Amino acid sequence: MRPFLTLHSPDAARRFYAEGRWREATFYSLMADQAGARPDAPALRDGCGILTWAEVKTRVDATAAHFLECGLVPGDRVSLWLSNKAEAVIAFLACSRAGLACNPSLHRTYTCAEIGVLLDRLSTRILITEDGWGADRDKADFHAILSERPSLLKCLRPDELPSQIHPSQRGVWADPDSVLYLAF
Repeated sequence: MRPFLTLHSPDAARRFYAEGRWREATFYSLMADQAGARPDAPALRDGCGILTWAEVKTRVDATAAHFLECGLVPGDRVSLWLSNKAEAVIAFLACSRAGLACNPSLHRTYTCAEIGVLLDRLSTRILITEDGWGADRDKADFHAILSERPSLLKCLRPDELPSQIHPSQRGVWADPDSVLYLAF
């Protein structure tokens, strides 16, 4: 039987670990290792500036805590409908920290109605988007479309992602084999 939607299999995973091709690391743990080893080194650049590894880790930890405070649990989905911003990488790494599946492939060419359908297909809990993003955002009533999404808890703009660690920070999701990236 051919695999459905994935080439991943438990037998292959065990073999890859045994052969040393895979290791017990997540996207978050790889980033955290760099932040510990090189906190002041440049890590992430976008059109607005450069963040060091320590700054990225702080923002990732704060965003992951915010996602959990919103009621998300491991396995929930976060979708990104925005340009190539540092916040896209931060949200993705925050999903890795919290055990959430990130869908970063909602393209600008989608209409608001199409985004609504895709959010439903994924049962997206949080959407991160920027004002004016999308093929028809200037004409569509995007807030009305979002209000019809039963799974959606919150829609955030990139500038609404927290930048400071919250005292209620929880543990780190450490399963390197969990699904953390969902693409269309």
